Amino acid sequence: MKKILATCVLGLGFAASSQAATVLGFEVGAGVWNTKNTLNERTVGDIKTDSDYAVNVYAAFEHPIPFVPNVRAEYVQNKNDVKYNKDESDTSYADITLYYEVLDNWVNLDVGISGRMMDAEYKIVNQSYKNDKTLGALYARAQFDLPLTGLSIGAAAQHDAGLNGNRSMEDYSIYMQYKIGLGFGVAGGYRLQDYTLDYDNTANEVSHDIKGAYLNVFWQF
Repeated sequence: MKKILATCVLGLGFAASSQAATVLGFEVGAGVWNTKNTLNERTVGDIKTDSDYAVNVYAAFEHPIPFVPNVRAEYVQNKNDVKYNKDESDTSYADITLYYEVLDNWVNLDVGISGRMMDAEYKIVNQSYKNDKTLGALYARAQFDLPLTGLSIGAAAQHDAGLNGNRSMEDYSIYMQYKIGLGFGVAGGYRLQDYTLDYDNTANEVSHDIKGAYLNVFWQF
């Protein structure tokens, strides 16, 4: 783990020295995510939830100050009912990412590190289990702007890279976005998350697989 952290620090230091943003920039957005959730707990096996809609809001701030990272914050509320009974799954969280812009032209590349504060809970057979731990992850996002069209395609990833011991977190997305005008735009894509979490009141680890299409609206200024 120490080697991983040292590598992260060196990499972020290099990125900081090449911070690409030249002006202040803000972005705010919100959207819906059509989630399909699968839980796995050793004593009960796979548990599938009904297809449902998670909601998210986010904000990002970028600046030209060398060595000071940009900031992105996101909140996702993802509550689902388990199929065929009254059990429930909740993998809501708040996420803070500190990142640097390595490239900022028609090719955009951001790298950084995230802290995800879980507010997770699931209820099975009248038992309630909670996880409110904070998970660390490496962050990267690449976006390609198609000239003169307002269209962009991109991908983003967060991976814990062993930072959380027995707990793990992966979050991947691909998307296409279109800037309408006056800073407004829409983005749609597909997102996949995978967690392995340990919960209070149980010695068993629980894995969560969450995936589905999403749609966001945003404003950049």
